[in-house]
Amino acid sequence: MTRQTGRIFLITGVSTGLGRAFALGALQAGHTVAGTVRRARDAKSFHALEPERAHSYLLDVTHDREVVRVVDEVESAVGPIDVLISNAGYGHEGIIEESTMQQLRDQFAVRAERLIADYDALFDPLRANRARGNGHQLGDPGRAAQAMLRILDVPDPPAHLILGSDALRLVTAGRAAVTADFRRWKQLSRSTDFTDPA
Repeated sequence: MTRQTGRIFLITGVSTGLGRAFALGALQAGHTVAGTVRRARDAKSFHALEPERAHSYLLDVTHDREVVRVVDEVESAVGPIDVLISNAGYGHEGIIEESTMQQLRDQFAVRAERLIADYDALFDPLRANRARGNGHQLGDPGRAAQAMLRILDVPDPPAHLILGSDALRLVTAGRAAVTADFRRWKQLSRSTDFTDPA
């Protein structure tokens, strides 16, 4: 095994979206990327981007043993992993009462089957809004990749980094609401301590 120049990245889910953008950014910056995909044709496509520095691995991240196998294979064939970007992800959309335990465990079902009409008035607008917004998000995956690369070499990288003005707005508002509740109810919070600490 010959040590590659630059850093060695392991990025999950490099076939599309943010994972692809992160991988392209790292490759363009001269790093080596071990990228995971779920289909053989995506593996071939990724490797073709940069045959010397783009290494593709088939992986379903929900299979723990396969994850360990791929990590071992990357470290053996490519080198020690310097940067891990755990990008592969999925979401489950549905009301708790409509979701089976199996769906909640694996979250690969995209949506729960509609069973309870009482939730339609509440949930249908949320679902429609999400569908309308799909593909029209503010975030630029390429710029997100550049932001990620930028913090690699700073002496004090952030433990928490929000990417995107929309995410920053939502998280800031959420934290402000939580802080307001904490302040408003702090005396009640303190009142539950033992009166005699001993």
